[in-house]
Amino acid sequence: MADEFIISIDIGTSKTVVMVAEEVKGKLQVKGYAENPSLGVDKGLITDIDLVSKVIKKTMKEVGESCDRNLSNANVSINISDACLSVINHSSPLRIKGKITKNKVISAIELASAVTIPANNEELHSVVNDFIINDGSPDSLVTHQPIGMEAQTLKANMHIVSVSERNVENVMQSISKSDLGATQIVLDSMAISEACIAKEEKENGVCLVDIGAGVSNFSIFIKGGLAYSAIVPLGGNKITEDIAYAFDTSLEQAESLKIEHGHVRVSLPKEDKLIEFFQNHNSQERYLSSYDLIEVIKKSYSKLFSDIRKEINNKKYNLKAGFVLTGGASKIPGCAELFMKSTSTKTKLGRVNENRITGNVAIISNPIYASALGLLLYEGNESYLEVVQLSEKTGLLDKIKGKFREF
Repeated sequence: MADEFIISIDIGTSKTVVMVAEEVKGKLQVKGYAENPSLGVDKGLITDIDLVSKVIKKTMKEVGESCDRNLSNANVSINISDACLSVINHSSPLRIKGKITKNKVISAIELASAVTIPANNEELHSVVNDFIINDGSPDSLVTHQPIGMEAQTLKANMHIVSVSERNVENVMQSISKSDLGATQIVLDSMAISEACIAKEEKENGVCLVDIGAGVSNFSIFIKGGLAYSAIVPLGGNKITEDIAYAFDTSLEQAESLKIEHGHVRVSLPKEDKLIEFFQNHNSQERYLSSYDLIEVIKKSYSKLFSDIRKEINNKKYNLKAGFVLTGGASKIPGCAELFMKSTSTKTKLGRVNENRITGNVAIISNPIYASALGLLLYEGNESYLEVVQLSEKTGLLDKIKGKFREF
C-alpha cells in the first residue's frame, strides 16, 4: 500500500526527483528513488502543467518499480519556489492575567497571524517560532510551550510565508493530473533545512543557501526558528550561460566545460592548460585556457554570492553558525571557500543527517537530492496553527486535503 510509505517529489528547473521512504527503527530509510529531466519548468516555476504531470507520472512509475510497490493514488509532499515569496515576522501581545490555557495560546496565535498578505498571494507556512511571556518586564521568558504558566501577557512570534496563488494552483494541478494527492506543499529551503541543518545551528543563527539550476533559495534560522526566507533568480544555469557567451559555444558544451574542468578555488592551479572545445558555427577544434575558464566561472559565482550577501546584509542577522551550502551548483570544487571569502563568514557544504534518514550513500551524500530528502523529513511546527484553522478558518493544508479528497 502507498500509505505505508512517505513520498516526496522535488520539481526543479533541471530535474524531477521522486523518493520513497519508510520508518525503520526510529529513522527514515529511503526505499526507492527515480529522477528524470524536468519539462515545463523555468527558474523553479511550473510553466506547463501537462508536461510537468507527464514527467511526474513517468518518475512515479519508475520509483514504484524500483521498490516493487504500487504507488498509484498516493499522497506526496512537494516543494515550491517562488519569486513572489513574501515573508512577514509578526507578533502582538495578548493580555492574560492568569494561567495560560490552550485557548489563550490559540488567541495569541490568531492575534499574531492577523497580517495583510500581498495581493495575489496566499499563505503557505505560518510557523510559530516561540512565545514570549510578559515581554518587556523583568520576568520576561521565551518558551516553546507556554501552556500552564502564569502570565500578564503572552506574545506569539510568527513567521508567515506567502507565495503566488497561481504558482500554488499550478503545483496542485500538476499533482492532481498525475493522479496523486498532496500531503503538504513546502517552501524548498525550509524542506532542505530538515535534512541538512542541525538544531544547534538553528539556535545559534545559520543561513541555508540552496544553489539550484534556475534559482537560489535561502532561509535564515535564529533562536531555533525561521526568521527570513528569500529567492535570488540566479543558479547553475546562469553560470553555464556565462561560459557559453564568453567562449561562443553551445550551452551543452559550456555545461561540459563547467563540470569537467571548472572550479572556483580562491587560488589558481600552478600551471595553466589548454582545453579542447568547439565554438558555434565552427567545426574546427578550438582551445581555451583553463585559467580563462576558471576566471569566467569565478566571476559568475561571485556575482551570485554578492546578490545573496546584499539580501542578507540588509537584514543584519547574527549568523554565529555561518552558512550552509547545498544544491547541485554547490558541488563545484571550491564553492564553500569562495562563498566564505565573499561573505567573510564561515561556510560549509551541507551534509544530510544520517541519524534521521539513511539509504544509498550515493543519494544521501549528494547535495542535489537535499530537497527530496528534506521533504521526506519535513513536519514543520504548525500544530498550534492547525488548531486555529479548525476553529475559524481553512488554511492551505485543509484546502489541499479537500481538493484531493476524491483521490
